[in-house]
Amino acid sequence: MNLRLILCTLLFTCSICVYGQEVQVPFDSTGRIMVITKELDAQLGLFTDQPGFSEARLFRLQDSSYALEITTISQGQYARSRRAMSAVDGMAYLANIRSILRIRAPSASIDQSGRSSLLWGSTLWSLFYYGAATNMLIFGENEWSGSAAATPFLLAGTSFAVTALLTGDAPVTDGAASLALGGMFQGSIHGWLLSALISGGDTDVRLGFGLSILGGVSETVAGYMVATNTNMSEGRAGAINTSTFYTMLAGGMLAGAIMGDDGNSNTTVRLIGGLGLAGAVGGVFLGDHLSTQQRYSSGDAGVLAVSAALGATLPLATLVAIQPESINVRLVSGLMIAGTALGIVAGDRLVVGKDFQSSQATVTTLATIGGALVGYGIGLAVQDQQVSVAGAWIGAAGGFAIGYTSYADDAEAYHLHGDLRVQLNPASFALAAANLTPTMSVPFASMTYRW
Repeated sequence: MNLRLILCTLLFTCSICVYGQEVQVPFDSTGRIMVITKELDAQLGLFTDQPGFSEARLFRLQDSSYALEITTISQGQYARSRRAMSAVDGMAYLANIRSILRIRAPSASIDQSGRSSLLWGSTLWSLFYYGAATNMLIFGENEWSGSAAATPFLLAGTSFAVTALLTGDAPVTDGAASLALGGMFQGSIHGWLLSALISGGDTDVRLGFGLSILGGVSETVAGYMVATNTNMSEGRAGAINTSTFYTMLAGGMLAGAIMGDDGNSNTTVRLIGGLGLAGAVGGVFLGDHLSTQQRYSSGDAGVLAVSAALGATLPLATLVAIQPESINVRLVSGLMIAGTALGIVAGDRLVVGKDFQSSQATVTTLATIGGALVGYGIGLAVQDQQVSVAGAWIGAAGGFAIGYTSYADDAEAYHLHGDLRVQLNPASFALAAANLTPTMSVPFASMTYRW
């Protein structure tokens, strides 16, 4: 009898940490609504019997039972209460809430974290590019009418309204917004490359702007649909946008490496268009490959973009600084292709095991630009073009190095945020061996993962 008492006491002591753990459960099936706020409950009407209701959270305990935690604030008094529910009652309660969510607040569980970015992007791109492109499509090289000045403003407002209407109840993740905005920008360039492939050096202005508009709109829609259907992360979308842009440039530079100084012929222009488009297509697959080999955060994609830019411009800056009067097009183009590839590889290696935040990548980019401005300014001060070019690249590289090293340790800490812990219950082995608990199950171990 004493042995049983000792073993049961030991079992109870060792199991406290196991049964004391709990996991917060989302109220919706997509896992987005972790808290029912006062504002959300105004739509749902679930806690109207709670005066001063502030928020509610649901937890699942280790024994599969549930606990509903309700926070209220009444007359300046903060209070928190719990309602215990069995496993069956908790699951039924959760199913009921999800049913109410689908009926009364269908958009509450939709991820629209990227909607504001998409609205901003569509409005500004329409105002500063697509509006003017529409005028060029309509009037060509003829004189614009007096009312043409209104086109960018009308198109920007219409673009905002249409985008807002179409995405009102639709998911717009950060990844979808990023890939759509990438298509909005690069699609317009791809349209011009297509017109170059079709017409060579005799490209009609209306054809160029028309294909540019068509390309931008088509790739915006395609980017949104692909990212939404694949649940693409913002980092993966950023990696694809970056690689697509730089491999497109590499394709155009390959045409320069082949044709040399003969840059105005129809053959050269068509080659630039064709190889640029081929490079863009290859960049999609390259970016997808990079982002599947390792996890890319949005900041990682930003670091990759800056590294690629430094690699692409290094050969040009070096040759201009050494011998600005005689630049060999084939040599520069070939070296810039190699530099771009080196910059992409280096950027990909620099983010291994790290998760840079967007703000960290932004500061690193600004540090790069700031360094370039300082270096270029020094060249202007001494009135030497070669110093300006070399100083700009050296300053940019220095600014990037400072920004990167400033955040590298923090980015590595973000990457290593997971913590898997395994807890054993030694008393359960003793009870099982002694056959003291034939009618009940005793946990031998538990595992927890801290995010």
